[in-house]
Amino acid sequence: MKKTLVILSIFTSNFIFSQVVKNESNHVKYQRGLGIETFYQGNYGIGLGGLVGKNIGNKKESNGAIGIYTDLFFLDSPIIGPRVKMTYNYVGIFGVSLNFCNYYKNGINDFRVAADLNFSTHGIMTFFIGYGMKFSEKHLNEISQFRIGLNLNLVNKMNE
Repeated sequence: MKKTLVILSIFTSNFIFSQVVKNESNHVKYQRGLGIETFYQGNYGIGLGGLVGKNIGNKKESNGAIGIYTDLFFLDSPIIGPRVKMTYNYVGIFGVSLNFCNYYKNGINDFRVAADLNFSTHGIMTFFIGYGMKFSEKHLNEISQFRIGLNLNLVNKMNE
């Protein structure tokens, strides 16, 4: 009797979990890709990172994405900054972004949170302008609080 209950519970749990996974995978579809940015923030910089989004490239629906970037400023002593960027574009034309970045140079950490206003071609190419608020005691003077730039998202499954 115990063996029968154990076997029955294994089959039941496998059936339930397989249905949950199947339902989620049928309703949630995301695109992955590469995000490339070039921007001016007191000095010219580039950002490169992985990107995950929904409906990027779709001309009828709003889209959103999250990216993990690494920013780099080429100065006498380079400044590097890992960054997380969350973006929402309304019907793929204009939207907002929120960036969390920690710039680093010669032992100085400069943590900032930046809000951007985006003008986009359906999430593929985006022009942005924003302002970053400083949250660290020490600041890197080479990096301005104002940012302006261009983002290009290279994603797969453009039609989904």
